[in-house]
Amino acid sequence: MSSNLFRSKRSFTQRYYSTERDVGDLKKRPTPTRISETTVAALSTSVLDTVGTQYQAIPAYSQANSPTAYSNTDWTIATGGTITYLDWDGVDDATWGSWSAGANTLLTAPITGRYIAIFSAYFTGNSTGNRLATIVRESDGSTLSSVQMAATTTASWRANVSTPVFTLNVGDSVKAGVNQTSGGNLVAQSAFMNLSLILLG
Repeated sequence: MSSNLFRSKRSFTQRYYSTERDVGDLKKRPTPTRISETTVAALSTSVLDTVGTQYQAIPAYSQANSPTAYSNTDWTIATGGTITYLDWDGVDDATWGSWSAGANTLLTAPITGRYIAIFSAYFTGNSTGNRLATIVRESDGSTLSSVQMAATTTASWRANVSTPVFTLNVGDSVKAGVNQTSGGNLVAQSAFMNLSLILLG
């Protein structure tokens, strides 16, 4: 019994001094330095690649600079069942490099991630036939979202198309298209039309 008691006391002593030493170590550790919001912002916009002696800024992609494509010119859309995919003149934020004049119908993902796309479409007034606005994945031609409605009045026709969350691999693209069956040409007015690609993460 005395042997067990001795072991118990020694075990308690070891635990006590171990705890006391740990607490002492904690007291000696320096107080963490608070990182300023300015520093956090700077770190979030670039990461340094320090391989060798070269330093390269790598842009951080975020919802804050998700691009919206626009056009300065109206489109004339012929009647019929063929979808016209819209060509854009640029994007309001070129940080991603997601748009180019050589592939001006597309918005391209800079990184693999989860996205949504939003397309605003607008036709001048006509009361005949149907109107369609759609968002399509370029790589396989799949429809991500679309709206089709009959024109019921001579007033202008407007639709906002939003996709559910979907995945794009780096280099994958989306595009927006319209068609109409009024029996004649209709103008799609660029002032009210755009296509946005938004990175969720």
